[in-house]
Amino acid sequence: MVHGCSAVTSFFFNIYYLVTLFIVAFSVNVIGKQTPKDESVQLTKEEKRLVFDLGYYLRLQNMDIKKYSITTPDGHILKVNRVINKNADRDAEKPGYPILLIPGLMQSSSAYCTSGPNAIGVVLARMGYDVWLGNNRGGFHPEKIGSHQYSTSMWKWSMQDLATKDVPTMVHFVASETGAKKVAIAAHSQGTTQTFIGLSREEHGGVPTLCEKVSSFSALAPAVYAGPLVDRWFLKMLRVGRKAYHTLVGYRSFLGFMSTMRQMLPNKFFGYCAYITFNYMLGWDDSLWDNHYRNRNFIFAPVMVSADLMFWWLGKGGFADRKCIFESEGSKWFDENFPPLQLYACGRDNLVLPDVLINRIMNFEPDVKDGMEVISLPHYSHLDVMWANDACTKVAMPLGEFIWDKVEDKHTWRQPNLDAGIKK
Repeated sequence: MVHGCSAVTSFFFNIYYLVTLFIVAFSVNVIGKQTPKDESVQLTKEEKRLVFDLGYYLRLQNMDIKKYSITTPDGHILKVNRVINKNADRDAEKPGYPILLIPGLMQSSSAYCTSGPNAIGVVLARMGYDVWLGNNRGGFHPEKIGSHQYSTSMWKWSMQDLATKDVPTMVHFVASETGAKKVAIAAHSQGTTQTFIGLSREEHGGVPTLCEKVSSFSALAPAVYAGPLVDRWFLKMLRVGRKAYHTLVGYRSFLGFMSTMRQMLPNKFFGYCAYITFNYMLGWDDSLWDNHYRNRNFIFAPVMVSADLMFWWLGKGGFADRKCIFESEGSKWFDENFPPLQLYACGRDNLVLPDVLINRIMNFEPDVKDGMEVISLPHYSHLDVMWANDACTKVAMPLGEFIWDKVEDKHTWRQPNLDAGIKK
């Protein structure tokens, strides 16, 4: 009965919250200056199409995807995609080294491959890496053994489950499929959060055996310390106790009405709505993007996540309150088994604070700092690490170099051709 009353309340709150947020975002977007498209860039008719199919866009680059469904220990079905590079040398004696790409909050890993011919995932595949696109539980079409999408049991999960179940499940699957002893991980935003927690010491919620399966970890816009954006009005509305929070947003998916909107609205209009809403919420701009691909990027977001996960982020006593993903600041988070770390620090990122993380590692994490490489991107905001025009050179190139440098059994794998990554 309690859940029934909450369902009614949350239904109306979801509509009120989304409509209010969209109206404010639309007003700001219309009044504010919008970044124009680069008229020197001409797309073909096929490139201009907006299709809710990642394989379509990869086929434009003479690539494709192979889809896998894998099961976590608690029965959730994760959708993992392998990028198939049809341009690759089929006669090569050695395979490409495997990279697992993990997306940010409310995003799918399609984000790594939608921003044109030089999207990060595409560039890495051209270099010769074996690129795997990982996705967390939830997603576009949630599945769990013994549950259905509208049952509360489908949505009883939070950050700890992503860190200790989803990440290890994906890593072990990729290692098994490729025969690799270890796998490289590159993650963005929340993807870095769950990976940092999974790789941490057991007393901080980590998985003791995960470090030994990861050859390197590249963290794009690492979400460990909170920036000032978490205190904006529409997020502070949700900084209430658990009971009040669930009365407002329910016990199932967070703002699940958005997935219904995706099915109802034309792709172009949905992409625009998602863009202006997230633009307002996260405070970034698109001045560094090729805006021909903007709506394409946003038709693959948001994905469905649990109300419990968002309480971890936004609720009373959660990340937004603590300002850090770990509860204890006084002890070491990581041990000597932590893999080599590469951090991409965005200078215009107000959602998270990478410099605070760097200082923490330099002063309190002796087992990590010696293997850490920092890529400073002073003009980048939170999403520029994936979608900026020059992300192919400022992110994908150093990423490709770092991953190969940290591979221990190089003799087993085909050496990547970094010069072949970027399409001129």
